[in-house]
Parts: sequence; structure tokens; C-alpha cells
Amino acid sequence: MAKSCLHILTNNEYATTRCQDGIVLFWPIDGEIELQKFRKSKIIEDDIYIINHLDVFSIKNNKKTIMLYLSSDWFAELGFTFFNYHYTAKLIKSSYNLKCLLLKLTYRYLDNQPLNDADIRKLQDIIKIIAKEASMDKKIAQNQYRYAYYGDLRDELEYIYQNVNQRLTLKSVADKLFVSKSNLSSQFHLLMGMGFKKYIDTLKIGKSIEILLTTDSTISNISEHLGFSSSSTYSKMFKSYMDITPNEYRNLSKFNKCIMLNPEPLVGGMAQEVKEVILNYIDHYKNHLTDVIHIDEDKFEIPKLFQTVVQINTYTEMKLVFLEGIFKTLLNKNSQVVFFIMPSILKSKNTMSEEEKFTIIKTIIESDLKIAFNINDIETTYYVEEAFINDIETTYYVEEAFMNVIRQLSPNEINHHNNYEVHFVFDLSLMEIRTIYRMILKLHNIMLNVKLGLNITCLFDKPSVFKSLVSQIKRLKFNSLIIDNANLSSPYLMGESDELLLKNILHFKNLKKVINELDIEQEKLIFLNVENHKLLNNKERDLSNSAPLIYKTLSALYHNFDGFGLNIFDNHQTFNAMHLYDKNGFKTTLGLILEKFIEYVSKPKYENSYYSIFDIENYHCLVIYDWRVIESETIMSNFEDSQVYINFKNNVLNDKYLIVIETLDENSGNINHLISKELRDKYEWNPSLLSKIDNYLKPAIEIKEHNFSNNSLNINVTFNALYIIKIGKK
Repeated sequence: MAKSCLHILTNNEYATTRCQDGIVLFWPIDGEIELQKFRKSKIIEDDIYIINHLDVFSIKNNKKTIMLYLSSDWFAELGFTFFNYHYTAKLIKSSYNLKCLLLKLTYRYLDNQPLNDADIRKLQDIIKIIAKEASMDKKIAQNQYRYAYYGDLRDELEYIYQNVNQRLTLKSVADKLFVSKSNLSSQFHLLMGMGFKKYIDTLKIGKSIEILLTTDSTISNISEHLGFSSSSTYSKMFKSYMDITPNEYRNLSKFNKCIMLNPEPLVGGMAQEVKEVILNYIDHYKNHLTDVIHIDEDKFEIPKLFQTVVQINTYTEMKLVFLEGIFKTLLNKNSQVVFFIMPSILKSKNTMSEEEKFTIIKTIIESDLKIAFNINDIETTYYVEEAFINDIETTYYVEEAFMNVIRQLSPNEINHHNNYEVHFVFDLSLMEIRTIYRMILKLHNIMLNVKLGLNITCLFDKPSVFKSLVSQIKRLKFNSLIIDNANLSSPYLMGESDELLLKNILHFKNLKKVINELDIEQEKLIFLNVENHKLLNNKERDLSNSAPLIYKTLSALYHNFDGFGLNIFDNHQTFNAMHLYDKNGFKTTLGLILEKFIEYVSKPKYENSYYSIFDIENYHCLVIYDWRVIESETIMSNFEDSQVYINFKNNVLNDKYLIVIETLDENSGNINHLISKELRDKYEWNPSLLSKIDNYLKPAIEIKEHNFSNNSLNINVTFNALYIIKIGKK
């Protein structure tokens, strides 16, 4: 076995170093390992972790760990472009196969067997798994590094990375970042475990290796490109770290490359001790599939109340929702849906007949709906026109409109339909807190089921003002606090949509960090106008038509807030928010998924990196989604299908079951498969035809029987697909 590739780490600690020209796989096979990557520490136990080219890392609290170093040559020889990607083990779903390959290689390594053709094929199989399943675009990774790994050295490490082709000295970097040289130097030693000069040198070496191996550039050109004073200076520094010259490295065999970690040889009885651990693992893996999803999972998370706010921007939308019954598709027994009437409707000069107004309000009351209005100004006139509202006080108009309907209901009807809610939302950008307080006092006399909300968006641009108002806001006990992404000066998704979903989810965390610092994390927070951004690598497509991206976004919203808001129709002229229908009236994939999400969000849930299990009374419900589209943000891909296995943890439950599988992908539940965007934009479509097309826009459904006593249920996960799998309970 090539000693440069595979090692068993048995020391407790390993000093900070940088991975060059390849990746390193770590798999703790005895106990756990603490691995620090840049400034982030992570505990790994019986799982594979990948360190990438140019990563700085150190190891603590190690017992026994398999380490496999794979240089970029392995990837290049199999036709993979190594340096354009980073690799993360979180994306690997063939971990069972990967671990089996590692175990077989390790066993031969412990027997001191020479590397043979069969071993090389195993290493190539490992490369294929990593290249196909673990890869993510380097630009995406670098954005993630800035937010997830650089930590308290974010500005320093980002500046160095972006300016690696310049001549970087301790003084020049310190001056640029307005810090002292001594402070900067000590930070690198204390926080990174590596001196400033070594950090710069090894980064430049790593960058030069990429150029050496992927271009025909001369040593002189490479040294000039990376800011060295001369080619001899570059070559001398390269050799001081790598023990060979750049030209010699260019021609070095992959079997002779190694990582700068200095792993120790196994001595005494340690080799036999490790071999016994490996044999136990091999025996375990012969009889178990580690990639199996156990559908009878019982470690469920208790659900919280989570509101879906549907923003109604026009009279047409109001009629569709309340008169034509769209609201029924979004409601179930436990749903928390609020219909938010935008101010543009209330101030419009359009008119609605008395009959229509009466029917809408009667529908709201009899269907126990929740409806919300903005309260913009207390000093408005009390004059009420026959039209909806024109410069009047919203609260009194709404009360009178509702009471006009209630007076015509029988006492029995009133008692039976008294769960409707009318939400009044105040806006701190338009009213002072003391004015809002006086308004709330007046609302005590209103004879409706009233809830109160406060739009606090404007205060995120004035954190000092925000902090001084926290105690007053809490005392007023609002039912919800609203953050409107469309009006944030720095939305969590930027307007040009060149941001990345992974980074955007981290931006949720940045927003939450401010909220936590202001001590309002216990309040009910609603996030309006989630941006429907274009896919990074496919500008013709957007979030609303990718089922996995939608599900991941909704999940992130659930974990960070207590509700979210979206539009009914595409209204991107004001703000490109997620929507249920495009501008031509065609339902989006989001329109299909939202119904499922609202149904399942109130259920106990077990969540994993690429699937969720919901505890539903009569059946096991599993949602699996493709993880690769989340990293690549494109629809066009050459990814092969990935295999996922489903079974029961409790063998007693293994039996024949009837199974329903719903699939949403590029073909099923996606309007782009039925009719192109170009054609949708070219014509006007009448409501009758739109309704018929909606009937065809459904998930693909397969009903089958499977005997789990024989084997696991196998699901082929295709790129950009989401699966809802229902298995009846016995």
C-alpha cells in the first residue's frame, strides 16, 4: 500500500498545517476526533470528514483515525476537474460504499501489502464517489468559508485570500486592516496555531501548485503572478516547505505526494489493535447498510406554531382567494394561515360591490379565517365612503364592515363561527411607539377577535434606536413582530440575486444574531417577502420551480422564524418575492409544495441533512430531496441518480406494506415541463384554461407494495427531485 496515501493516526494531537494539492479524508474508528478547520472546531465521531486543498487544520483528542490523502492527480486521471470544486462529506449519500472501500484498503495497509491493481481500482472508486457526490462549486464554498469557518479572523483571512497574488507582509496587511502588527501576529499564533508568514507562504504555494499542474506557465510567470520578487525567491521558498523544486513537483508521481502532517508509523502492538478494530467494522458492515433511512424513527421534534402569511396585493387576488376559494387549498385542521390585505388595496379608488364585500367577510367569518390589515396613521379622518377605504381609519372601517355581516347571522351561527381573527399591524416607520400605544387603547373597544402585530423592519437599520425600544415593545405584548425583507436596506437575499442559497441561509443566522443580541428571540417573529432569486448557474430559472430548493428554504424559515410571507402572484416589479402563481396565472412548484408544507409543519418531525420524517397518525411519512441542486443552483446537470434505502429499525415491523410515492422533479409538478416560459409570456390565458392546466400540474404518483422482510425499499434520487413517501401503519 502506498504509504503516501493512507495512514492510521494514533497520536493525541497534530500541529496546524495546510492541505496542499488534494483532499484528506478523516474517519475516526475509535472514539472521536476534534478537528479545527481555520477557526471552526468540529467533533467527529464514526463519520467521514473532508479537508480541502488550501484548508488550514489541526487535530486534537484523537485515538485512532483512518486518514486518506488523495492528490489532485487521481481526479485529473479520471477526467474530473479537481481545482474548480470543494468537497464536503455532508453531500455523500454512498457513505456505506465509501466506508467499505476504506476498510478494505486499511486492512491491506495494516498487513504491509504493496499497492496492487485492485487497490488502485478501489482508490479510483473512492474518487468517483467524491467527485460525483461530494463536489460543490468553489465560489459557493468560498462564500461559505467566509461565514462558517473564518470566524473572528474573517476580515483578515478574506483579505489575504482575495489578495494572494500581491506581496503580502505583516505590515502591509496590518496597515490595510487598521490593526497593529503585533496584534495581527499574535492572533495568527494564538487563534490559528500557525504564524502569519507560514500562513501566507503555504497559501501561495498551494495557489502555485494549481497553476503548475493545470497550465504550462513558466516558473518565472508563476512567481510574478503570485507577487514574488523573483523566480529564485519563489523556488527557494517552495523547496523549503516541499523539499523539492517547483519543476520537480510538476513531474512528481501521485504515489510520491504526501501531506505535511508527519503521521507516525504504527509500532508494537498498535498495528494489531487497529486491525482488530478494522475487523469489527468489516463484520459490522457486512450485515448492515449504514445509509438506510429508518422510517420508524421515534426521536421527533415537537412542532411549534408556524404562520404562513399570504399577501394579497390586488382586488383580483382578493376575489380569487375569498370568492373563488383559493384559500381552501391552503387550509387544514391545524393550519396557521394569515391573509394580509396590503395597503394598496385599501387606498385604491377601485370599487367593490356591497354584495362582494358582504360575501368576502361572511366567508372569512364562516371559514374561521385569519385576516390582517396595516394601520398606517391614527390621525386620519373617520369619513367612510361606499368604496372600500379612502383616507379613513382602517380599524373603524373594518369593524363596521364585519359587524354589518355579523348582525345578519343567527345567534347559533355566531357561536359556531367565532374563531376568525382580525390582525391589525402597526408600522414603526410611520408611527411612534407612544402613538401606537394610544391606538391600542382604542382597539380595546372593538367588538372583533383582534390580534396585534408590529412591523419592526425600519429599526434594523438603527440598532441603537431598536435597543432602546425593546422594553416598550415587550410591554405592549404584540402577538407578532414583523420583518419585511423587501424593506430591509440589506435583504438577506440581495436584489441582484447573485447570492447563494447556502449563504442566504447563513444570512438568516446573521439576522437572528441581531435579534438575539436585542433579546427579542422569544417574541413571535414573522419574516415577509422571501426573495424568489434566480438560480446562480441558470438565470432562466428561479427558486419557485425547484422543489428541493423550496423545501430547504421553507425548512430554514421554520428554524429561524415563527412564520413567513409570500405573494399569490409574481409581483416582481415591486419586489421579487416567492409566489404561488406566476404573472400569467400558472401555478408554480411552490404552489404545490406549500399545501404539503402547511399540512406537515404542524406534525412532530425528525430532520436529517437530506430528508425529514413526519409523525402522522395513519402512515409513516418521509420527505427525501436531492441535496446536489442545493449546492450547484442549476437545473442542467450530469449527476447520476443516487441510491437511498428505506427500512424499519424495529425488525418486528418488517412486513408487506402498501406504499404511495409522490415525485416532484423537472417533469412532474413543474410548469416548465408543460409549457415554456416563452409561450406563457407570449399569450393571455383565460381562467378556464388555466384551471384545466392546473389539473395536469401534479406530482407523479406511484402506488406499490413492498416486503421489507426481504430487503430495503430502494429509491433512485434524481437531480432536482423531491419525494413524498407514505407507508401505511399497521
